[in-house]
Amino acid sequence: VMDRETLDQLGLRPGQIKENITTTGLDLSQASPGQVFFIGEQVTLEIVGPCTPCGKMDAIRPGLQQLLKGRRGKLAMVINGGPIKVGDHIRIEP
Repeated sequence: VMDRETLDQLGLRPGQIKENITTTGLDLSQASPGQVFFIGEQVTLEIVGPCTPCGKMDAIRPGLQQLLKGRRGKLAMVINGGPIKVGDHIRIEP
């Protein structure tokens, strides 16, 4: 899960760094392992930790791996799957 605001700051497009879900208006830096995301009507995800940028990021743009350190978003585990679509409401439970 990656936030659009960070992508914009780095001149990247949604999906370009291989994230599965791109959020808008959600401060992922404050999300901690164990917190639960609710997306739309059915989907529930649990944050398991930060996503560490790998060397593949430098194939997208040289130096991108370093730029993304501490800013690469969060890894999440699916608790309850289902359909999601652009514009679905996302909330995080403390």
